[in-house]
Amino acid sequence: MTQLIQIKRSIIPGNVPATLETGELAINLTDGSLFFGSATTVHNSFKFGTLDVTNDLTVVGEVYTDMIKRESSNSNTTKIKSTANVWEFYAGDASAEVMKIAAGQVTIGGEVEMGTNKITGLGDPTLAQDGATKAYVDSQTHTDGTVTSVAALTLGTTGTDLSSTVADGTTAAVITLNVPTASASNRGALSSTDWTTFNDKTTNTGTVTSVSSTTGGDALDVAVSNASTTPAIALTWAGADTQYIDGEGNLTIFPTIPAGDVTAVDGGTYITTTDSTGPVPVVNHDATDRTDTTSTVSPAHGDTFTAVDSVSTNATGHITALNLKTVTLPDDAEGVTSVSGTAPVSVTAGATPTVSMAVATTSASGYLTSTDWTTFNNKTSNTGTVTSVGTTGTVNGITLTGGDITSSGTITLGGTLGSIANSQLTNSTVSLGGVTLSLGGTDTSPIFNLEDAHSYPGDIDLVTTGTITSGIWNSSRLFTSTSSACGNMGDYVTFGAVEGVVCSYVYYYDGSAWALANAGAVSTSTGLLAIARGNVPGKGMMLRGMFGVIPGEEAPNSGDVLYLSETDGVLTNVAPTTSEAVVRVVGYAVNDTPGIWWNPDNTWVELS
Repeated sequence: MTQLIQIKRSIIPGNVPATLETGELAINLTDGSLFFGSATTVHNSFKFGTLDVTNDLTVVGEVYTDMIKRESSNSNTTKIKSTANVWEFYAGDASAEVMKIAAGQVTIGGEVEMGTNKITGLGDPTLAQDGATKAYVDSQTHTDGTVTSVAALTLGTTGTDLSSTVADGTTAAVITLNVPTASASNRGALSSTDWTTFNDKTTNTGTVTSVSSTTGGDALDVAVSNASTTPAIALTWAGADTQYIDGEGNLTIFPTIPAGDVTAVDGGTYITTTDSTGPVPVVNHDATDRTDTTSTVSPAHGDTFTAVDSVSTNATGHITALNLKTVTLPDDAEGVTSVSGTAPVSVTAGATPTVSMAVATTSASGYLTSTDWTTFNNKTSNTGTVTSVGTTGTVNGITLTGGDITSSGTITLGGTLGSIANSQLTNSTVSLGGVTLSLGGTDTSPIFNLEDAHSYPGDIDLVTTGTITSGIWNSSRLFTSTSSACGNMGDYVTFGAVEGVVCSYVYYYDGSAWALANAGAVSTSTGLLAIARGNVPGKGMMLRGMFGVIPGEEAPNSGDVLYLSETDGVLTNVAPTTSEAVVRVVGYAVNDTPGIWWNPDNTWVELS
């Protein structure tokens, strides 16, 4: 028989119950105070022989105790012990005393870390290991010393910036100052070469602010744009075909030349005239015999040959002499000066470059090897498009239908699988949901591993017939978590009306049918609870097991305790607080998706 514990509550700060019956409890949710009743007296003080506290404990008032201790997970003990006028503090284990207070003296069992805080009120030290104040240290007499040796400063040039090092700092100290040569990346001394370079730079600096243009005539036009920023100067010629430019740059029209006949044209040396007095005299050059000479000499690199250097002419323009000179051809080293290649050809540097090409691969161009050539040559030359697929045939009762498909269509695999002779199988195995069946060949004793049947799909009924004649039945079951919608694995029933149920919602059994559960009332929350395994009759109602994604008021975290909610058919990770509501643990979140372990508790608490 269920026993109810009456718990009263208040959220008013400072509120204390006037009366409590014997055995009744009262909690002030705002103050965190607990009260219990004994006859007509309300008590708020408690006496314990031993009080074990898991989390924080806040006490308002006095505490009378001989020892306060904390048991840690590794069996070490942290405690405060009081005997007579002595207080002892232990941390880590029972023998590690970290502080002791006795007769006005404090003994510390380890180092004291003060952070940035001060220790004040110290007396002057008397023993060698006593602490001293700043005032005491400042008041002591300090003996000045004398420098007995100073080493000369040594200069160096290493590094990229000014730096110094000290060697043998406690004996014969040597200080080295490194001053590297200044560069674009170094800070240091300016070299004489750079000084000369900088000194030779121009001293003219400034900014162009205006550009204008002028011309001395009208034949050339000068135009300037963007004269105050980035000027551009454009020159444009003027004039027409009938004009010419005079000496002052102006356009002038050609003068008219009167028409008439040439009256006389005289010849000269090597020049003869024909029809010298006609309108179009003809001037001819006298014929002169010449002999062409072709050289047949092909000098080698480094040899010499004679070549024409210049030609001498007379006043009339005739050649009077060929001036020759000796020319030396360059040797071989002065021949080809550079060789380059375009991928996939590569060329090495130097006086005797090597030209090469890599082997062609799937990612690089190059030459084709004889092996690849043979491979490519042996490939089929058949190309084309499949124009028709036939779908006929029956094997062991399974029929493939669909006809000849030439463009698009449907291939249907149907029928009923008939028996397959054991001799047709070749020592193979069949596995479904963790159930493994070994078959085939000469194996006359197939092995059916029922102990592996832990992940058989929950929405498919496993129907078996026959008799297991040998083997060992293993009744152990393994439940695995799931996070898929309506995915489940566990114990379920199929009795009771289930019309209108929705997969993954929580229902209670009212004696004939399943209805949505709700923690708001005893009648809808304290009976037999189950989760709907599907949206159609026949899927069943799961009483215990793993279930995938479920509806809820808040997404729980893995490990959260789950309660029946005051919203129809859903769960929550926050216990109900409404008066007359029922607090009933129904499971736990096993991952953050969430997936849950569903196992409703057979006990519950009704809130007053």
